[in-house]
Amino acid sequence: MSDDDNPEVPEITSVVEALLNLVGQVAELQLDDDSRETIYDMCDIVATHHGIPRFDAVMEPQEDGTVITRYYGSADEAARSKPQLKLVVDNPETDDDDTTIH
Repeated sequence: MSDDDNPEVPEITSVVEALLNLVGQVAELQLDDDSRETIYDMCDIVATHHGIPRFDAVMEPQEDGTVITRYYGSADEAARSKPQLKLVVDNPETDDDDTTIH
């Protein structure tokens, strides 16, 4: 049975994501950088195995007391590497543009 045939796979992926987030919080509690990086390395291995992109959250305090959280990471890179599809209306039948599906 493949993972595609198993209806529990998305649920398991969600659980793994939640566990990785918890482990990431534990990593931040470490007193030395080597321990922190070792934990993050283990998280990266598990995330890669399950196809889960890594996000790094940066919290930016604002002058008005609010906090803006920005996310960076492999999901940004994955989004850029996805094929870009364009809707073409009244397309002259030329094949000059390789990124356009005709």
